[in-house]
Amino acid sequence: MLVPIDKDGVCTQEVCWGKNDMHLVKAATQNVKETARPKLRFAVGDQVVVRIRSSQGDGLEQWVDGKVAELWPELGGEAKWEVNGISGEFPSNAPYRVDVGDGKWVLYCPRDNFTLIRRAGLQPQKRCKGISKRLEVRRAKDGSKEKFDHQTERGKRMLEDIGDSDSDDS
Repeated sequence: MLVPIDKDGVCTQEVCWGKNDMHLVKAATQNVKETARPKLRFAVGDQVVVRIRSSQGDGLEQWVDGKVAELWPELGGEAKWEVNGISGEFPSNAPYRVDVGDGKWVLYCPRDNFTLIRRAGLQPQKRCKGISKRLEVRRAKDGSKEKFDHQTERGKRMLEDIGDSDSDDS
């Protein structure tokens, strides 16, 4: 399907959404039968960070801290959809419900993917426009540089070049 204009009301970047955007949660979530659900990376109670809509101020991605509250939560609401004679069924569950701000704000994560949900502390060290990359050059706790893979959650120490500075981290 063609998108006539690139505006949020027409074409929206995939993020973790709240109850007010349940239509977007359902549209982005894959319809997976209960018997075919994949094993999820996080468990109830795990501290995570989730990506929300980009900042309107600078257009860069935003991540918020939260806690996994439920696995495969029921989405409720309309089960079927129809647009111009084409119809289908919305998924009934999303992989995660994440509570943010002591449970005052509830987000649904439509996929278990590093672009949407990460272990707490693994949000990008350098914000970007669009979606963070899988590989990131990060500063480790000891100050050294490492190339970190957000999909596998593994880092590999990098050799420091003479005259290397933080300004060229990429």
